[in-house]
Amino acid sequence: MRLFSEKPNADYSKLYMSIQPYLIHKDGASHVVIFGINAVKNNGCITDMTVQENYVISKMQNDGYEILDVKPIPQNIIDNHTIQYMVQIIYR
Repeated sequence: MRLFSEKPNADYSKLYMSIQPYLIHKDGASHVVIFGINAVKNNGCITDMTVQENYVISKMQNDGYEILDVKPIPQNIIDNHTIQYMVQIIYR
């Protein structure tokens, strides 16, 4: 099933594959992973960010991780519609 705002031909699996090696083995302790994404504001919804974060969170949950917190950290405003973000996910 496709996500509502998924871009045609977008390969979100590459994003998760680039994050996966940095996930700490499930040991009951809390850990953090931080990664960068570009976000495009579209009618009030930051669709790219929403889709990319949801994809990563879903994959982490499918791999057995518990998501404790998610925080976007703005890094750079590219233009009126595009912002670069770092995303921090705290997980167990």
